[in-house]
Amino acid sequence: MHDPATILERAAATLDFSRPVAVTMLGVINFIIDTTRPGPW
Repeated sequence: MHDPATILERAAATLDFSRPVAVTMLGVINFIIDTTRPGPW
């Protein structure tokens, strides 16, 4: 999740980026911790 370039590179093996593509990551977004900002967790 912290390396979008790698995610897109690997997704290109399956997805056709010459066509409209939508990626939904709502199921995992709550589990991502922003380690670059301090916060109460």
